Amino acid sequence: YLFFITLYFLKISSILFNFLQKVPVRDLVMAARIDFTYDLDLWFCGVIEKRFPNCEAFLLDDPINLMKSGNYNAVPNIHGIVSHEALLFYNPAIVEAVEKDDFFITLNELKELVYRHTMRSLSKDDLKKIHYFYFKNEKNPVPGYINLISDLFFVRDAARAVKLLKMHCKAVYYYLLAYKGQVNIV
Repeated sequence: YLFFITLYFLKISSILFNFLQKVPVRDLVMAARIDFTYDLDLWFCGVIEKRFPNCEAFLLDDPINLMKSGNYNAVPNIHGIVSHEALLFYNPAIVEAVEKDDFFITLNELKELVYRHTMRSLSKDDLKKIHYFYFKNEKNPVPGYINLISDLFFVRDAARAVKLLKMHCKAVYYYLLAYKGQVNIV
């Protein structure tokens, strides 16, 4: 996600652009793959480049630092999220666990999940509030799980990026796509 954002902020050098046009897509995808928790994959993550003589680098600092400092091209930009984004990760193992009435998130699992994705330790009371917010003691925990994962993996970072961009850019637009149609992947 941050890789695509940085395309808006930084000038792409013609050398890098020409090089990337010649690299097979499969090679780019495999080089950018990072294994993530819960068997999820992040693709196309930005990498801070080393400086080399007579070579213009594309990304010289962490995108968060660039957004905070305003060291980017502050053109109008738009960011969006999709409701229930984590349905992308809904898989047969979850379906099987729900059917066996064996799908639930304990406070310890929630603590680990939140820490892994936010690097924040929360009190037991805060974890209970979060657990209640997402699961509310409902018989089917899957909708709450989908919302929790969506918020942790997508919404949190998109909202943070928009907040940081608004510090230096006057035209930042943020939308939620919540259309529920009959023709979609999930």
